[in-house]
Amino acid sequence: MIFSKFINVLIISFFFVAAVHADEKKTSDFSSMILTFQTNTRATTLILWADGKSETYSERYIVVSDALVFTGKDYITNAQYSITANQMILVTPTMRVVLEEVEEGI
Repeated sequence: MIFSKFINVLIISFFFVAAVHADEKKTSDFSSMILTFQTNTRATTLILWADGKSETYSERYIVVSDALVFTGKDYITNAQYSITANQMILVTPTMRVVLEEVEEGI
């Protein structure tokens, strides 16, 4: 991935969650999770659960320096982020998430 693709708030980028490392709680059993950053400062997460069910969440996001802030209906999540090649790492006080870019979209 070329870093210039991330200019103007990660627009039109697709990532799948490769790993979730939580400090204290066991993470939910999902078989696949894809995060899409859209042009309207919205991020959509598609979760495919191990039992075959699926869920979709949409939330606002904003990039402030090296922080990525997600705002949902009743929460705000502030994550430090870094991007190297096709990998993004999100770090919150309770977890670390490794995401890999999907080059061709989904």
